[in-house]
Amino acid sequence: MDTHYQRRSDCLDMLSSSRAKAREAGAWVLGYIGNQSSVPALQKLLDDTDPLVRQTAAWSLKCLTTNSPRLTVDG
Repeated sequence: MDTHYQRRSDCLDMLSSSRAKAREAGAWVLGYIGNQSSVPALQKLLDDTDPLVRQTAAWSLKCLTTNSPRLTVDG
C-alpha cells in the first residue's frame, strides 16, 4: 500500500476517535499533508464538541483551500 495513502487513512480514522486529542492530531496532519480529498471529513469537525478540534479543523481547511503556508516559524 502507498505510504502516503496509509498515513491519510490513519488520520481519517483518528477523526472519529472518542479522544479529542486524537481528532485534533488527525485534523492537523491532514491539513499538513495537503490532500484535497480530506476536506469533507474536516468540515464535519467544524461542529466538534471540543474547541481545539474545531480550531484545528478550520486551520486545516484553510491550508487545503488556499495557498497558505502550512507551517510558520517565528524568529
